[in-house]
Amino acid sequence: EVETVHAQLASCLSFVRDSLRTGSQGEVMKMKKAIVKQIKEMTDNFKPDMLPPCEPVNVNFIASPELIQACQQFGDVYVQKVSPEKCYAMGKGLEVAKTGERATAVLHVVDQKGKACSTLVETPTCELMSESTDEKIDCSVKKNEASGQYEISYQASSRGSRHQLHIKVEGEHIKGSPFPVTVKVPVQKLGIPIKTINGLKGPWGVAVNQRGEIIVAESSGHCISIFSPAGEKLRSFGSQGSGHGQLNGPGGVAVDNDGNILVVEENGCRIQKFTSTGKFIKVVGTGRRGQNLPEFYNPIGIVIHPLNKRIYICERTNHCIQILNPDLTFSSNFGSKGSGNGQLRYPWDVACDSTGKVYVAESDNHRIQVFTAEGQFLRKFGKKGSDNGELTYPASISIDSEDVVYVTENYNHRVSVFTCEGKFLMSFGRHGSEPGQFTFPRGIAVDKNGVVYVNDQGNDRLQLF
Repeated sequence: EVETVHAQLASCLSFVRDSLRTGSQGEVMKMKKAIVKQIKEMTDNFKPDMLPPCEPVNVNFIASPELIQACQQFGDVYVQKVSPEKCYAMGKGLEVAKTGERATAVLHVVDQKGKACSTLVETPTCELMSESTDEKIDCSVKKNEASGQYEISYQASSRGSRHQLHIKVEGEHIKGSPFPVTVKVPVQKLGIPIKTINGLKGPWGVAVNQRGEIIVAESSGHCISIFSPAGEKLRSFGSQGSGHGQLNGPGGVAVDNDGNILVVEENGCRIQKFTSTGKFIKVVGTGRRGQNLPEFYNPIGIVIHPLNKRIYICERTNHCIQILNPDLTFSSNFGSKGSGNGQLRYPWDVACDSTGKVYVAESDNHRIQVFTAEGQFLRKFGKKGSDNGELTYPASISIDSEDVVYVTENYNHRVSVFTCEGKFLMSFGRHGSEPGQFTFPRGIAVDKNGVVYVNDQGNDRLQLF
């Protein structure tokens, strides 16, 4: 085919050259239309993909079915060149993995036309790298002879949650490589801290922003401290006082989609909004304890609803949940003092699951109640005690991306873990100051990678699990 096209091009070129050399101007003008048409046809029929060299190539011998019966035809030579940029992988292991468990994916090796390649010059390579520790983990790559595809598997380390999965074919990255992989810690393996941040002053609320920075409310220090994912202090803002930008016993903290930080002041009885760098934006609340809007009485817990973006605030001494609009104007409230369904006794914290249900940790009723976004009672779980599934003065609550519920217990000095339906899964921690132990644990948060952050107030530290 290449030789035929080459001969046609040569013939066309020779004809044009001879016409220009020997013909008169009139003859050339008469032939112009025919010549341009012929050149256009040759250009349109030309296939550029015939020109690039196909080296290196994979040469496979495909045996003829009649080879054994008659040796007239031994087979065909099949030439194929792999295209790394068009090779692709599929599977959950490209996105998420759990420590101690093998994650898998399937690699499809194809040529420039997207057809499967049966052989390669060299075996594909795969490597998992931790962004925080630079640890490298080799992956297993095995060819499935039946399908011709390659099976990739690896076991992630618990050190560092952010990883990149590098998959290469003949030394080049495939489509989408490197893949960002989130490594989560299975709930059953919690209990041994992976990091501890010491030197805090009465840490209460804790939150994690989209960059992985850790925001801690230091109640006794009357400030907000922000740490890198590695635990290095980046900045802090706030000082004791009642002015704008000052803080008086900060409790819960929350981060909106723009990175702004909302701070609840239990002693100051107000909510302030700051930029991610600590610049004051807005305040709601008079600073006096009360029951009339816009007053708060010991506000302490806070959460931003994932769906309606409204702000839910626990008023501990008013025994209710107050709901604010995103602009911090009043929306509604629910709850009243009592122990019945839908009633509250000293609620300390509030959280939301992925479906928008609202979970309230009640300190003096020793339980978790679940409500709709409008405050309609749905269910409850927990009772006073120290056995599995029991709670004693729950202080804070957080819910991860898989709707697993984490509750800190003030007087049991532990974290209890439940399903969203209230089924007990496990607990970890006990009273003490050793790693993994707690003294009056307060705020808790779980980031998108499954890392659990627990403010160990009695020990003035934050522990990561």
